[in-house]
Amino acid sequence: MLNGRIYRRLGFGVAQAITIHRKLLSYYLDRDIVVNDLVFEKIVKSGRCMCRFTLCPCSYALPELKKYGRCKCGLFRLNPLFSSSKP
Repeated sequence: MLNGRIYRRLGFGVAQAITIHRKLLSYYLDRDIVVNDLVFEKIVKSGRCMCRFTLCPCSYALPELKKYGRCKCGLFRLNPLFSSSKP
């Protein structure tokens, strides 16, 4: 899974990286992923994950979403109402 450092090397900003990461997480988990707007704004201002102080998005989001339904900082969470529409 990609992390913040790889996104920066590819030339993406924080907001773009989070948007792309949400789509990748949704694809891997076959579920709709919701982004917390308040956490998103704080991370875009600082550029770092609030809980681990690494470049956001961190590589821990996928295993945490699988196990807990949300990542540690609360940026991503599974949407309980909808699943992805893969055939």
